[in-house]
Amino acid sequence: MACHEIAALRIALHNLLGTRPAVELTHEVAELGALCELDGPLRRLTQARDLGTLRRALEAAVGEHEAQLGAMSPDDPTLGYHRALVVTVRCALRDVERMSMMIERFYLDIEDTHDLLHEVFPGVDDV
Repeated sequence: MACHEIAALRIALHNLLGTRPAVELTHEVAELGALCELDGPLRRLTQARDLGTLRRALEAAVGEHEAQLGAMSPDDPTLGYHRALVVTVRCALRDVERMSMMIERFYLDIEDTHDLLHEVFPGVDDV
């Protein structure tokens, strides 16, 4: 299951970056197979074209996995795996949130730079 989330996340990042080789996308789509078509977080991840959508898809994946984990028996032999899956998806979500904050900061910094240029060189926009 964790491989599925990683493959779906790589598809989303491939789409966001727009600079990765097509063979990488083909590999990840093949790894997911029909799971790309099922409604749910995996599909939403593969269709993400912006960081907000990517974040919401990861949040949904965490929620589903936590619910599944909560319903599991304490003696289920796959319990450790499912715990690790929740941690993996949460870590990916944290990283996407961090990237979003960095891009937001960059966006605001560029506006500050723009304003400073107008202060230093008033009326020079026509040159």
